[in-house]
Amino acid sequence: TDPVPAVRYQIATRLNVLYRSAPEQMWRITERMAEQEESRGVLQGLLAGPIGRLAGVEPDRVAALTKTIFDRVTEGPGANKVREFCVGIFSGLYIWRDHPLSQEVISEIVSQPARYPNEVSHVLGQLRSPITYGPEGPPDPQADAVRRRALELFNRLLRSLRDGLKELEVSHAGVGFGKWPQADQETARSLMRLIDRIGTEVYFASGAYDAERQGQAHGVRGVSPQSERFYQEAGAILDELAEAALPSVVHHLLKTLEHFIPVDPCGVFLRIHRVVSTGQQAGYQYESLAAELIVRLVERYLAEYRTLLQQDVACRRALIEVLDVFVKVGWPSARRLAYRLEEIFR
Repeated sequence: TDPVPAVRYQIATRLNVLYRSAPEQMWRITERMAEQEESRGVLQGLLAGPIGRLAGVEPDRVAALTKTIFDRVTEGPGANKVREFCVGIFSGLYIWRDHPLSQEVISEIVSQPARYPNEVSHVLGQLRSPITYGPEGPPDPQADAVRRRALELFNRLLRSLRDGLKELEVSHAGVGFGKWPQADQETARSLMRLIDRIGTEVYFASGAYDAERQGQAHGVRGVSPQSERFYQEAGAILDELAEAALPSVVHHLLKTLEHFIPVDPCGVFLRIHRVVSTGQQAGYQYESLAAELIVRLVERYLAEYRTLLQQDVACRRALIEVLDVFVKVGWPSARRLAYRLEEIFR
């Protein structure tokens, strides 16, 4: 109860040392601080200290205390950092322990991204590791359950973001973005930033970034067992991202799909076609980096998967339509490649 916040902070961060010697006293002080403490810095210390450190051994008590703080601290200086700690605890308890109250809070956040943009960003920060968690060898039920919850949460979040953006677009149909109310413009930008971040997270989690970097350094190209598993399990996320008409998302998704070509050449090419078709809405075809990437992808298919293009009608149609998007814009490299399509049948 010292009047100086700095003193209370030192106490808050070290309360967990009483866990074995005086647990009831520790919980009494922790609960009082969770309910009454006004200093955001002290609350951060409390969350990083006893609450965060004891989440694994006392999940129910920790989740309840965290929710008390989360519900109480909603705005003002330092509130965002406090809520970030709270979201980290809820996310960890749900993803790694399948904790019911934590799942309830996280589901509420994920279902309303326009209301909780900062909290959604914090949830995203907790997902990169668990969406690829687990051994690559024999199945591990516990690890598989962790990964499944993380992937499902990732996909739900992406759907919520896209639905929120679509709602705004429908409510302002026929009105230019610059004429939307300022609040709606800010909300839309926030949702687009989060979708863009998901595209980046998928690019890194898939192994595409690491493979690209290693390939450039050592002249090798390969798909690790972990990356292959990610492709098989994250198909719904890839398909959901394919509907996001944002140039940066389109570009990262195409580079991610490029990494998976050896795993599923036909399925990947059909997804590439879908991504390019969606990307037209955002003018992706006018980007020079886009033309370079598409030409590289098509050249690879002509060189390595010519038989697929010869035998699969859907892939051949997709090839023509993808190239046509870039030929119509006038990219010379796309035109030169179009003239070479007869190579398929040689």
